[in-house]
Amino acid sequence: MDIIKELSQVIKISCTSDAIRLFDAMFRKINFSTEILSFNGVDNLYAFRSSALANRASALVSRTSAPVNSAFESEACASASEAHASALVNRTLLFLGHADVVPVGAGWTRRQGYLADGCVWGRGAVDMKGAIVCFIEALKRNPEGNVAVIISGDEEGTAEFGTPAVLAHLQSERRMPHVDFALIGEPTSSSYIGDSVKVGCRGSLNVSATAHGSAGHVAYPQFTKNAATAVIQFLNHVDAHMRTVHAGDCHLEITSVVADSGATNVVPAIARGGFNIRFTKHTSAEQLEAEITQIAGQYCGVEVAYEVACRPFECGFDGEGQGGWPKEGQGGCLYGSNGDRVALNENMNDLANEYSVGLANENNNGLLAKLVASVRAATGKYPSITTTGANSDAKFVRAISSFAELGLRYKTAHQVDEHVAVSDLYELIEIYAKFLSDFFINTGY
Repeated sequence: MDIIKELSQVIKISCTSDAIRLFDAMFRKINFSTEILSFNGVDNLYAFRSSALANRASALVSRTSAPVNSAFESEACASASEAHASALVNRTLLFLGHADVVPVGAGWTRRQGYLADGCVWGRGAVDMKGAIVCFIEALKRNPEGNVAVIISGDEEGTAEFGTPAVLAHLQSERRMPHVDFALIGEPTSSSYIGDSVKVGCRGSLNVSATAHGSAGHVAYPQFTKNAATAVIQFLNHVDAHMRTVHAGDCHLEITSVVADSGATNVVPAIARGGFNIRFTKHTSAEQLEAEITQIAGQYCGVEVAYEVACRPFECGFDGEGQGGWPKEGQGGCLYGSNGDRVALNENMNDLANEYSVGLANENNNGLLAKLVASVRAATGKYPSITTTGANSDAKFVRAISSFAELGLRYKTAHQVDEHVAVSDLYELIEIYAKFLSDFFINTGY
């Protein structure tokens, strides 16, 4: 129950800096060197464990060898030890998490950090204090191997003074380790833990529209120009355009509609609306902006402004952060739900709900394949591969390492009564622990 106690404790801490310090103590307790790095008043945690793998080889041999009863068996054990040692590699795994959370809000039916109905309740239980605690528990089972950890204090906000600032600081001081693979603990699971592994992100375009009209009495609309009507019609037009022209590639959600004339019998002269579009690599932000601007031109008085929050990207599985999927002949493969190999193709986003990626890729030593195998070992099922979901700090590490996101179920993230099932925590621990166990072994599955 230590994990329940630790998660409840960190959930009860609403101050991000205090949560960072609690995580700092947790990592120091398992023999990590830690450092709290502050940028523009934002605290972040950097923790690192540099460990020789000789003891790991001995442990492997002790688990697989029979008692030594003869000189012959002694020689056999020595041979096995050498084989295991040669199979171990000094890779470095980077784990990314964040301690900051969105505001708690009102209307909760459970106290923060409360254990009830087989769940731990509170802001950050899912996104993503829970996954950090799970990773710490998995590290306890795997005490050796090079592991770097960045716990950001600025992921839910501007994301300027968290992970990117830590990476830049470490690089400027020549302390940034070579990272072979990055694991991000964002909530990616849906129906069960591990059913989805995220290896990229859709683009995100924020659009704000302002309609200018002329105020007047609602009883005499012929002498007015209703700004609210204009902005609503514009929003509906863009939404319909996305659903038809960009069906499957784009998803639009209206985020705000504001119009207040100050009285119930006055037509508003100004109205504002906002929306967000998530788009795949098959569409560009510039293309969307041009189309939306053209639509706005059909509505007199409507002005639009754009902010590209994120451009679409996918994991550079070649280990060089260049993005894109490995082609056939380079070790890439897909696995169907029954485990059968399926030819890899360029349209993997379209296959995200049908197949998962094994990626026995020679260039990255099959590290993503090891993660997929870890999910399979813990759940009995293969995960799907996807680039859907929310934006994350993955965009900051894609230039230095291959990566994947895998965490808890996202259903209650950012909601009132956010909670995580205790059984989900233990399931994620098993996946993380299996991945850590296999990560430093230079073999296949």
